[in-house]
Amino acid sequence: MKNIVLNAWKSIDYTLIARVNDNGEVHEFVAAYAYDETDGTWCQGHYFEKMNDAMAYINGLVDEHIEQIQEQYFNDPEVQRGFHQQDIIDMYRAE
Repeated sequence: MKNIVLNAWKSIDYTLIARVNDNGEVHEFVAAYAYDETDGTWCQGHYFEKMNDAMAYINGLVDEHIEQIQEQYFNDPEVQRGFHQQDIIDMYRAE
């Protein structure tokens, strides 16, 4: 079995891999967590028969990651104060 890296999402440390048999046929798709390209191993994998299902899984992880970042960022009082000040500056510039 050979691993072919299709895409990598470094921010969530996931890699989409196609597992190909000796005949060149795709056996399965793996959403691999902490994939190591040097030895072709990963810490945890989620296995899918269809690439669409693997992509849906990874896209869900990306969406969760974005939501977490937004919550951390927008709940920061310094950020909120900065947005308020910038809104006032923009209002004066528009006049």
